[in-house]
Amino acid sequence: MTLQLVPVLVLLGIPRSLGLWTLDKLVVKDGSSVTIPCHYHQMYREHVKYWCRGKLWHTCVRVRDSPGRISITDSPAEQVVTLTLSNLQSRQTGRYWCAIKIGGLMRVDVRTSLELLVTKDALDLWVSNSTVSGTEGGNVSIECFYSDKLKDTEKKWCRSGNMLSCQSEYGTVQSQNAQVHLSDDAHGCFTVTLVRLQREDAGWYSCMAAGIQAPVHLTVPAAHHTPNCTVFPELMTSLPGSAASVNASAPPTPSARTKPLPSDKPQTSAPVASAEPQTKSSVISPEPRTSSPRKAGSPERQTVHPSVASNVTNSLHVWLAVLLTGGILLTAALLVALVWRWRMQHSQTPTIEERTESTEHTMQDDVDLMDYEWTSNSVLELDEEPSTTELL
Repeated sequence: MTLQLVPVLVLLGIPRSLGLWTLDKLVVKDGSSVTIPCHYHQMYREHVKYWCRGKLWHTCVRVRDSPGRISITDSPAEQVVTLTLSNLQSRQTGRYWCAIKIGGLMRVDVRTSLELLVTKDALDLWVSNSTVSGTEGGNVSIECFYSDKLKDTEKKWCRSGNMLSCQSEYGTVQSQNAQVHLSDDAHGCFTVTLVRLQREDAGWYSCMAAGIQAPVHLTVPAAHHTPNCTVFPELMTSLPGSAASVNASAPPTPSARTKPLPSDKPQTSAPVASAEPQTKSSVISPEPRTSSPRKAGSPERQTVHPSVASNVTNSLHVWLAVLLTGGILLTAALLVALVWRWRMQHSQTPTIEERTESTEHTMQDDVDLMDYEWTSNSVLELDEEPSTTELL
């Protein structure tokens, strides 16, 4: 019975946004622009994504592209769909839903939501630039500004969609491949420095304080390496018109010839014999440096993005937690049922005993009644015998 109910509890307990995640709360300035990322699992790459606005999911209105005002972009390579709102107004404040169309009968679309607040007041948390670019192997710094209201609040730097990756301003930690240095000047500026960037560090991040988030998109293009050119003197001497060949054809100066050669014939043949293996080695030596091409039909190596691996790990943790919770609830329910049944059995036992006693009492009364009737009849007969004798 327990094993049969576990799938039901799993389906009821797992949220629909398990493979979809975005920010929690975003506060922006009136008249500004903002880009909101929404990450999804790789199994949803081919599905249709959309955004809608409304307090409740069942009453939200779908958000559509509008040139110069609203833009929705899906990037399957990064597994993220973004909503860009330009020239924001206070009336656009509300809850926005990021959803993936599943399709099929009785199948609800996957969705998640965030709260967007457009205000004319000063912001409590913001970044100087929401789009930052760094070079592979280099460093990049991001400045997060905060108001006096958040002066004593803990500031964090998080990778978007992975709350386990959040890092506070205390100490230096490792983020993906780059090292992260966090510092707070206590005067309204929180600086994040990423050292020795790698391609895997590209993606969406956010500065966070008191539940407020400021998104930042980091791009890390591949570094362009200039190949080192190796000059082979033997090849230079063989090229016509080169300075080396001109110098070689000129007669040697007396200072350059330290030893007189025995004859001219060995002098001519020796350079040719020595130049031939050198030329051959100079041509063949670059060959091992070239990498062999990939064979046709061989499987291409695929890499998994670290954020996807961490999100899959989080999903597994959620599944395990739900299964464990379901098992505990079922065990408790079985114990309650056993206790209730035991109490019902014990409550019925006195009733059976009372019925047995009442039945025994009834039978005893009948026996006594029969004895009483027999005794009464005997007395009457004894009383009647003397009267008969007297009459005789």
